[in-house]
This record gives sequence, structure tokens and C-alpha cells, in this order.
Amino acid sequence: MKAYRFSLESVLEWRTGKEKEVSDRFNRKKLEIEEKNQEIENLKEQYEESKKPDKNHRTAADFMRTQAYRLSLSDKIEEENKALQKLTAELDSIREELIKAKKDKSAMEKLKEKDFDKYKEDLNHLEQNFLDEIATLRHTRKEG
Repeated sequence: MKAYRFSLESVLEWRTGKEKEVSDRFNRKKLEIEEKNQEIENLKEQYEESKKPDKNHRTAADFMRTQAYRLSLSDKIEEENKALQKLTAELDSIREELIKAKKDKSAMEKLKEKDFDKYKEDLNHLEQNFLDEIATLRHTRKEG
């Protein structure tokens, strides 16, 4: 009997590659979200720092500039939070895609295992038939 070869090996390899590609995208998106969170935290720290009393506000113009800066930081924080929500939605979508890719690959691996078990069973059956034939020939020679 010839050596074992899974007939759908190329499909399994493709699904493995697909899972790796989606997993890489998932990890990149998680990293992007971490960076966005860090950026938001930095903006919040800047905002809190700008709220501390400053003795240098000698004129109304200085005060107005500080207020404008705070407003600009507040707007930027809001904008970055919206971007973070979008990234999180994208991550959820990729997570679903990754789960599907893992299921697809797992199904192919189970199919391969079943196919290999059948191959071993067929091999054992052939071996048993061979041994039975040898035993029959020996028995025939002793009687003959």
C-alpha cells in the first residue's frame, strides 16, 4: 500500500494560511487600539495639567489662550474616542473572522484525522489478510 497522503492537504494548508493572516490582522489591530488608548491618556493628562492654576495669567488674552487650548484638547479627546470606538468595532469584526477561520481549520484537521484513522484501519486489514494467507499456506504445506 502506498504512503499516506491526505487528499485535501492543499485546502488544509490554505485554511491554515488564512487563519494566520487573520490572526496577524487581529494582533495588529489590537496594537493599534493600545496605541490609541495611550494617545488618549496623554491627551487627558495634558488636559488635567492645563486645569492647574497658573500664576502667569496676567492678562485676559493669556486666560483666553488657555481656555482655547483646553477646548482644543477636549475636542481632540472626543475625536480620538470616536476613532477608538471605530477601531474596537473593526477588532470585533476581525475577531469574528478569526473564530470562523479557526473553526474552518479545525474541521479540516478533524477530517484529516478521520481519513488517517481509516488509512491505518485499511492497512491493518491488509496486513491481517496477508498474515492469514501465510498461515493458510503453511497449514496447506504441512498437510500436503
